[in-house]
Amino acid sequence: MLVPSAAEARRWEVTAAEVLHREWGLRAVPVASTTGWNHTWRVGGCWLTCRPVAEGAAFRRETELFGRLNHCAGTSGVRAPVAVPTSAGGLCAEARGHVWRLTEELAGETPAGFHEADYPRAGEGLAALHVLLAGMGPHAAVRTPGPVDLAAALVARGLPGPAELPGLAPEDRDRLTLGLRAVEEGLACLRSAPRQLLHGDPGLPNLRVDPASRKLIAVLDLEAASVGPVEHDLGCLGLSAFAQHEDDGIDGVAALASAVAGYRRRAGRTVNERAVYLFMLATEIRLLRELLLGARPGENLHSVVQWQSDHYRKILDAWSRLRFQGDRACLT
Repeated sequence: MLVPSAAEARRWEVTAAEVLHREWGLRAVPVASTTGWNHTWRVGGCWLTCRPVAEGAAFRRETELFGRLNHCAGTSGVRAPVAVPTSAGGLCAEARGHVWRLTEELAGETPAGFHEADYPRAGEGLAALHVLLAGMGPHAAVRTPGPVDLAAALVARGLPGPAELPGLAPEDRDRLTLGLRAVEEGLACLRSAPRQLLHGDPGLPNLRVDPASRKLIAVLDLEAASVGPVEHDLGCLGLSAFAQHEDDGIDGVAALASAVAGYRRRAGRTVNERAVYLFMLATEIRLLRELLLGARPGENLHSVVQWQSDHYRKILDAWSRLRFQGDRACLT
């Protein structure tokens, strides 16, 4: 995710305001999201989002999936963003080489992970969401390939050579090699796991909970919804757990274990914790690879790469200290 210059960000704000007025008949000043540059602006009690036309089909499928989840919200208790129809009656609009969507603000708050109930409640909520998604079938997926195929492709590509990544320190390359070897050795485990429709990226930032009960009441950002083992989605919760600073008093292994326990209680099914960690390693290696290879000439991504490297290192260190007995992880 590349951060635009101030001038480029301003041009996008002007474009967003023009599209908002022309397609929705609203005169407002869009305010860029503070959570990172992702082509998203706040407009009063709504969010305006766009994606390139090349990604338009997936963007529209995500919008359709929002509608299907909201159709079931009366019984499931879990909502998704509600798309605001355009002046022409559509749910999306095409303009300036992009597809645009306006959605209502979701109720609830984003769990920060500091409340003792956040991770177990997130695990319980994810189990309930998976029941709903499983009933929709694989044809409702927004993205292909799924997480298992992405992990296999990552292994097949291997790591870029030193000449392609001259800024990568030897010790960091060694850590990436260790993680990639673990994913390669675990591919059979991932491939044998049952698959269903997943959220795709249900980390804490993409969840909304009731402030009092901490119960999951809404999800957002379903652009990665794909077909794969439920362990992948649990791994996304794990990535949130390991993203916490050690000074915050959040232990990544313990937080993830509580989320998995909550999932098991609600779903009444087994969870392969080895697969959960393998998906986490594969996701982090892929993100680092994309960051390192995707930088524009002259672009300084040092702080972003450093944060991602530190995050990956914490997960790899936890993996090295874990032993697996059956489908459960134990610290040595």
